[in-house]
Amino acid sequence: FAFIVDLNVNEDHQKQGIGKQLVKDIVQACLDKDIRYIELSTDPNSPWLEDFYTKIGFLKVEGSALMEWPRR
Repeated sequence: FAFIVDLNVNEDHQKQGIGKQLVKDIVQACLDKDIRYIELSTDPNSPWLEDFYTKIGFLKVEGSALMEWPRR
């Protein structure tokens, strides 16, 4: 089980794919270690985060601010 918490990219470096690559690297590291349940919580004050994580591959957990990596 892995839970991603507080991933931030400095404003001067946003919109360059850094956050996306960090999340992809974290997910890959988890999968390489045979961690199959990866979850994170989005900030309700930043509604764009759900779209960000959805584009990477996370799925919304209905009725909560949680998102999870699809289990395979």
